[in-house]
Amino acid sequence: MILKVKKDQLERIRADAKASRTETCGFIIGRIEGDRATAVELKRARNLLDSPVRFEIDPEEFLKVLRAAEDKGMEIIGFYHSHPSYPSPSAEDERFMFLWPDRIWLIISSVSGAVKAFIARSDGMEEIDIQEIVGD
Repeated sequence: MILKVKKDQLERIRADAKASRTETCGFIIGRIEGDRATAVELKRARNLLDSPVRFEIDPEEFLKVLRAAEDKGMEIIGFYHSHPSYPSPSAEDERFMFLWPDRIWLIISSVSGAVKAFIARSDGMEEIDIQEIVGD
């Protein structure tokens, strides 16, 4: 699978992650068609845990974002969050990833700005390619 995302959107979440004292998190809104996922919007969410190493998204905020995406003919295709180290899933991340199979999880290092994307499949965890798009 390939995740197509605008370079300026990635730069914004990298900057958010580096500037925040808490783990940043949010939604990836767009479309999945076959083995291509297109991120139309990366929408930041408030981290209810106010923690530098964990995050939780408000269920009411989740429903609002879900409805807004559906109204635009899109869906929540995944989630993003930052890590204060290397951008790979923690054991807790993996637990939640398997609760939301076939959704993309974008992880940003708040130290280096490195970004990786993963998806949980029935046969295990898969790292997916990120294609940064310049412009529209």
